[in-house]
Amino acid sequence: MWITFCQGPRVVSWSFWVKYVILIAMERLTKAKKIKGIRKHGFLVRMKTNDGKKMIKRRRDQGRKRLAVSL
Repeated sequence: MWITFCQGPRVVSWSFWVKYVILIAMERLTKAKKIKGIRKHGFLVRMKTNDGKKMIKRRRDQGRKRLAVSL
């Protein structure tokens, strides 16, 4: 939620600022693991199932540069 001043200043409650500061200061709790991501969402895994093939086809039709997760 961004504060805009185009319609005049808005009165914002204290709880809003607390939530806003926590949101900005929050860190990721886990690290992304590339190998696990590839094994679960990679191109070869997608091509093993019919639904995965449909997904790759849809992404090709959209003109996506990346069809699946890669390193």
